[in-house]
Amino acid sequence: MTQQAAEGFRFKMDEEWCEAPGKVATYGDLEGWVTERLRGRGRVLLGALHGEAGVTRDEAGRWQGRALGEFGTLEFLSAEPRALAWRTCADMLGLLDRLAARAEETAGAAEAGEREKTLMGVRDCAEGWSFVLQSLRDMLRFVGTDPSAVELEGRSLAAVARDLRETIQRMGDAMGRGELSGLKDILVHDLGYHVALMREGFERVREKLG
Repeated sequence: MTQQAAEGFRFKMDEEWCEAPGKVATYGDLEGWVTERLRGRGRVLLGALHGEAGVTRDEAGRWQGRALGEFGTLEFLSAEPRALAWRTCADMLGLLDRLAARAEETAGAAEAGEREKTLMGVRDCAEGWSFVLQSLRDMLRFVGTDPSAVELEGRSLAAVARDLRETIQRMGDAMGRGELSGLKDILVHDLGYHVALMREGFERVREKLG
């Protein structure tokens, strides 16, 4: 990609047409430039569209060195930080409901001896709960709360996180030993116990956001 070609690349940023500056030659360059520009406006990058399709995190990672000339239309979307945080909390509360339902489905598959379905469900639950925990920590920091000082139903967040990690580990160990019958209690009761705790955490963040 030559500098001249990069200068001719046009893209959208929140419905506004912009032209890539001369130093910007790749997707990664452009993403970084857009992020800095948005930060100066008091906003954060929400995501991007390539054509009409959303750019996934994996795609954005793979495209860091991809020349702008290889793209058709790119549009970057932003949000005011507090609005984004509120939306994230709402998304996480919805995810908690879906994780609870996924755990129930997986427990049913385990009772029926359906190993492949059980394995997929266990993976979904493990990944989902890890994501929820990290999101809660990020949101607490965003509203100026030290996660290490937070208590949920009388237990420190650190203790809750440790218990959650141990629960996920026991779930994986049970799968490794082929003990499907023992997964129901872990999925429904042990993981289910954390739903209310995480929900309380995100509700506290929303209170802080006003």
